[in-house]
Amino acid sequence: MGMSIPGSGVGGNFPYRLVSMADGNYRLEATQLPGEFTDLDLYLMGFLPAAEVGPQIAFQDQSQQICHGCILRGAVMITVNDLIAAEGRRNPDAARAQKRFRVATVVQTIERPLNDDEMALFDYFALRGEANEVLPVSSGLAKGTTKPFRLATRGIGSFDTTITKP
Repeated sequence: MGMSIPGSGVGGNFPYRLVSMADGNYRLEATQLPGEFTDLDLYLMGFLPAAEVGPQIAFQDQSQQICHGCILRGAVMITVNDLIAAEGRRNPDAARAQKRFRVATVVQTIERPLNDDEMALFDYFALRGEANEVLPVSSGLAKGTTKPFRLATRGIGSFDTTITKP
């Protein structure tokens, strides 16, 4: 789903597809497709059993340039069994792990409570977390689409952002 931005300690988007080349290297192609969690992501989240996780590609040299058309060298295939051998099995496993999450947006104000229009904006964005369709997104001048949690987890996980009064 993402990558670390070198020197910043901050995560960023990885809007590329890896294209296998005949020499064993990989070329990056920019993509505008909304992201989904990988098999390995879903295993680590407790959403997929180990048997459903395909091989993953990692690169020995993590300092290689990331750009459209860049060539990445030193690919290593890693299996979920490699991870299990090094770190142990995921606990709880996919059969017992939580899949539905209740989440809340908490807004703290200093000078006054939010008015109805301001609260409506927060309600709108909170409800996007429950969405079941691809959604429009913008970041600065860039526009595109994104998959909410349910779609990014292939329908396995879900958010419930509704707060009900007791």
